[in-house]
Parts: sequence; C-alpha cells; structure tokens
Amino acid sequence: MQDHLSIFTNDPDFVELLREQSMSLSFDEDRIIFMQGEVPDGLHILHEGVVSLSSICAENMFVIYRQASSPALLGLAGVLGNEPHAFTGIARKGARLSFIDRKSLGTLIESSPLFSLKVVQLFATEVDAARRAVLDQLRRPAPNASSDEHVDSGTLLGDSAREA
Repeated sequence: MQDHLSIFTNDPDFVELLREQSMSLSFDEDRIIFMQGEVPDGLHILHEGVVSLSSICAENMFVIYRQASSPALLGLAGVLGNEPHAFTGIARKGARLSFIDRKSLGTLIESSPLFSLKVVQLFATEVDAARRAVLDQLRRPAPNASSDEHVDSGTLLGDSAREA
C-alpha cells in the first residue's frame, strides 16, 4: 500500500490538515476498528503500526486478507462512496491512528479545492490498489492435499492469513 500513498506522505500540509481535524487513537491491545458491511462513519489514518484487513466473500467461499502498514488511509472509498466497508479492520497492539469523522472530512473537501484534488487522487490510487489485491488473491492457485495452505469449509486463506 505504501507506494501509492506518496501523495499523502509527501504533502506535509495535507497530512497536517487531516491531523488538525482528527482525534488520536492508540491501541495497547488488538481491537476491531470497523466491520465489513458497516457504513463508515469516518476515515482512519494509520500513522504507526499495523491494521489487519479481512474480507469474507460468502458466494465464492474465500477470504481476502491483507496487512496495512503505516502510512495508510483506511475507509476512504466507503466514506466517499457512502458504501459499507469492504473489509473488517483490526488495529494491532501498538498501532497509532487518528480518526476524522465523515462530516469533518466533508467540510474539508468542500472548503479546499486543493484538498479535494488530493482526496480524489488518493481515492483513484486506493481503488487501483484494491483491484490489484483482489486480482492477486484470485490468481493464487487453489490448494491441494499436499499444499500447506489452510482450507476450512471451502474457505481459502492465503499465506499472510496463517501468519496472523
């Protein structure tokens, strides 16, 4: 996720504007910060640590599992599109995030054309990265009896899911 976020990390004014409007969150234990299927109430900004992301696709019986490491914006597509979260996010112990609610983010977008442009650029790169992640997961070969992939009730978990 990191290379496509250079728009975010290379613009200190953008980062500072988000920080000014957000509240800080720290985690001394693993904690769910959003659930797949819930409508996002704001944007999570991962500054340090890791957030595990998982998505269950019941129709095809598989799980997509990714690790988001800092820096990352989590939930941008859902907030902008007013769509439910595609993933469940679990902030891992030691993660440091901030959170900006939907209304405050909307106010920033409406009040600053430059900020709006940055958000649209980030959204486009997030959508592209998500598309590539799904395609990568789908291209993985199906496990067989000799594979060390974990299969449970028809659900495919990739290598990174076993490591968690």
